[in-house]
Amino acid sequence: AGEIATLGAYPAVADSTVTGTALVAPCKMGVEITATVGGLEASTNGGFHIHSGFSVDATVDNNGDSATSTSVGGHFWAFGNDPWNNVKYTSNANGVASLTAMHMENFTMNEGAPVLYHPLVVHKNAGARSGAGLISTAVAQPPTPGSAGPCWRPSTRWL
Repeated sequence: AGEIATLGAYPAVADSTVTGTALVAPCKMGVEITATVGGLEASTNGGFHIHSGFSVDATVDNNGDSATSTSVGGHFWAFGNDPWNNVKYTSNANGVASLTAMHMENFTMNEGAPVLYHPLVVHKNAGARSGAGLISTAVAQPPTPGSAGPCWRPSTRWL
């Protein structure tokens, strides 16, 4: 079982066409993220990370300025070096990528360093945020008995 993040355009980014679905699931070493995402820059690399905020909504600060970056937060981690710096994807010529982050140690779904209700953010090649979705309590298909490996991965039918 795991939690779903439905990815869409990053708030207040007019030219973003990002769409996709991610599954964030517990595994023996922490959590694993698997996703299929479209609307990316074609034939390039970018990053995807869980961020520290609790919203992917466009918000405003006390001056009426956009505070989206504040509500989404920066990379989520509270120990050692930033584990998200090397989490990357490679898109194809159509701007589609399969994203996988295996065994993100020290993270949990809802205790310790919980990722539940945090934003999953997709970054462009140059680092700008282009897509996001909140990791929520939608129910994913349970693991099949006897599935191989320490983490269950959904079939592409679920992405």
